Amino acid sequence: MRLAGIAIVMLVFLASAARAEDSTGGAADKTPTRESIFSYVHPAQKKGDEKVWYLTLGGMYERKLGNTDTLRSNAAVELKFDDEISSMILTYQGFYGTANGVKNEDRGSAVARVDHYIQPRIEIFTYSWSEYNLMADLTHRNNTGAGVKLAILRNYFWRMDLSGAPVYQYEKYRTREDTRDWRWSIRYRALATPVKYTLLSFICFYIPKMNETRDHRVVIDSKLTVNITPELALSAGYIRNYNSNPYPGTKGLDTNLYSQAALKL
Repeated sequence: MRLAGIAIVMLVFLASAARAEDSTGGAADKTPTRESIFSYVHPAQKKGDEKVWYLTLGGMYERKLGNTDTLRSNAAVELKFDDEISSMILTYQGFYGTANGVKNEDRGSAVARVDHYIQPRIEIFTYSWSEYNLMADLTHRNNTGAGVKLAILRNYFWRMDLSGAPVYQYEKYRTREDTRDWRWSIRYRALATPVKYTLLSFICFYIPKMNETRDHRVVIDSKLTVNITPELALSAGYIRNYNSNPYPGTKGLDTNLYSQAALKL
């Protein structure tokens, strides 16, 4: 039922986007006709009054009472600076839920990241990523490092890149001493605009331990976002977290399917 509900919502999103396009007569946000889907448009620094600061506030709240007593909620905040050459992003996303008064979800993550182009296809970056998942007894995990990103495609239709970095990991479970080790963080990212006003994003992290790659984590974060107006967006997302070495008594795989409304400032 949840999958069916999400599918219906996604169809409504696309229909709303089509209506929004019709209502503007296609005058705004015209699709560049000279850009190939395989072309690479070199970044150019924004000038003058072009917007470089962005704030997005999102969330969802669902409460059922009666024969069914459930609560599902999520919240997201993103502050971003981007002048096409340098960018800085601060984000937080959290999920909380209960069933019959018993908590069944309580997790979240925060990321701070700075990127800078040193060549048309090469970026250097540094970032710090913290997360918790209390249902898996994880009270804090942090990965911090710096690395290099290769931009593969960059145009109106696609943004695709591959990045890698050594990261220092701190991990603390509720009933275990904290651990610290060095890992690799390899990320593949693809952003696609298949339909005007629509953004499909796919991000995959592979995070193995440096001296023992069998001990690794894989994170997949995919999302469909439709801009209903310039300030309002609706999205449906899927997050998959896999840990090859889970904490004893917990499962190595966590998945989350969610929907969200966001205000873009």
